[in-house]
Amino acid sequence: MVASEVIFEREYGSEITKIYACFNEKGDLEVSGFNAGPMLEKIYGDDDCEYGFTIRKADFQIFATLLEKLGGIAALENSIDLIYSLKTAFEKGAKFRELRAICLETGLEINSWSY
Repeated sequence: MVASEVIFEREYGSEITKIYACFNEKGDLEVSGFNAGPMLEKIYGDDDCEYGFTIRKADFQIFATLLEKLGGIAALENSIDLIYSLKTAFEKGAKFRELRAICLETGLEINSWSY
């Protein structure tokens, strides 16, 4: 199992959002997160939701370019820079759903999931 790093965490009153990132055994980037709190329970009947997607190693440069549009850093010297860029984008206000949507709109193949 690969350890994930918390790259973004924010509390909104009693609501919380956490985003994680790690590289899997293949070297692909796995990004996942969850939202929890009473508002979700009112809307969805459950107090949390989890979601994630995987970016293939071969697509890192394309993904880095997309992150730049959402406030991430442009330079990509190595894979660790990709996590830093992702963290920067979230700190500047990027939302997970926006990131997923921009990947899909540009045709970047991602393996996404939610529950």
